[in-house]
Order: sequence, then structure tokens, then C-alpha cells
Amino acid sequence: MTTSSQWDRYAGLTPAGRQGPPPPFSWTIHPGHGPGVELLGVGPGADVLELGCGKGDRLAAVAALGARAVGVDISPMQVAAADRRWGPAVEVHQADAVHYLHHTTDLYDAVYSAYGAHWFTDPKVLLPAICRRLRPGGVLVLAHLTPGTQFEAHGPTAARVPSETVPRWEGEAYQWANLLEGCGFSAPSASEIVPPRDSTGCTVVLRAWADGGG
Repeated sequence: MTTSSQWDRYAGLTPAGRQGPPPPFSWTIHPGHGPGVELLGVGPGADVLELGCGKGDRLAAVAALGARAVGVDISPMQVAAADRRWGPAVEVHQADAVHYLHHTTDLYDAVYSAYGAHWFTDPKVLLPAICRRLRPGGVLVLAHLTPGTQFEAHGPTAARVPSETVPRWEGEAYQWANLLEGCGFSAPSASEIVPPRDSTGCTVVLRAWADGGG
């Protein structure tokens, strides 16, 4: 588990203010590059949850579709920044992702995490909790960098602890897919988004559905 103070320090590295409409929804660290919000397959009236929403830029893009956009972030600074940026267009809660999932009674049509809570939370704890909060046929989308060189190949995912940051769970796409199936999801798939020219960092995007979907 990570602490709110660790993520408050991270929040302080990026500007808190923003003017105008939300930036294009992106699953990568390169704004506007690759597929966008269409991977969620949602529209007006849908209930959508982001785990590790940061300052809420992706959530604002979801809200612009007419969906109910709910976010969870462990950092009070990030939640306050999201409130200042987007106001009532988004609904943001300051909480640990697993704690929120265990205590909310809401059901969602889509849950997603882009470089967010799923990368920093034990997936054997987080994924079953997500599955219980998805409506039948609801979609889960996860995005993160390809595994680093310290990846431990003996398990479906592996805890990796870089010296400069919090613990991170990494794994090959097929190992995430196996874990998703074991946690109650169906039809898992993975795709890789190559970064723009002269940039680094390939993004793996995983999609799976709660029972009854796909």
C-alpha cells in the first residue's frame, strides 16, 4: 500500500491550475497519442470510475460524454486540484482505491486506471474488488508501461520497488490476462501503443469484461 503523503509529494511536481476544456483523453504519457475514451465504450448516462484519477483530466473528458464521472485518489492535494479544475463536472473521492471499492454500494459500467492505482496496488486484492463493482458486461481498462528489466517472470505479476518511488506491480500482458480471468473477468485482451517518434515508453492497454461481457 502507498500513503497519501507519498502521492502528495508527486502531486506537487505538476501544475495545479488549468484553463479551458479538458485535454484529449489518452492512455499514454503522450497527450493525444493513440486511442482515446472510445475504449471505454460508454456514452450519456453511463457510470464510470477512475482509480487513481490525479487532477481529473481524464475524468473531465469522460464527463464531457454525458457520463457520470467518478474518481478516486489517495492524495488530498490531487483531489483538491481536481475540484478546482473541474468543479461539479466530476465527482472525486479522497480514498485508497481498495477501501473505496469495498465500501461503496455503487455499480459501474466501466472502470479504468491509466498509470494509476492498479499499478501500485496488489492486483490479487484490487481486481476482485473491481469486479464486484462492475455491472454484468461492464468493462475494465488498464494502461501502464511495459515491464522493466527487474521483472520477475515466475509470477503473474511481480512487486518491483525502484529506489526513487513507491512499490509497483509489473507483469507481461499474458500474466495480467491470466490474473484477470482468475479474478472473475472474461475475454481479456492486450494491445501495445508505440510512442511517438523520438519518444520512449510503450504503453500496454488491457481490457476485460465482468461476467456477461466481451
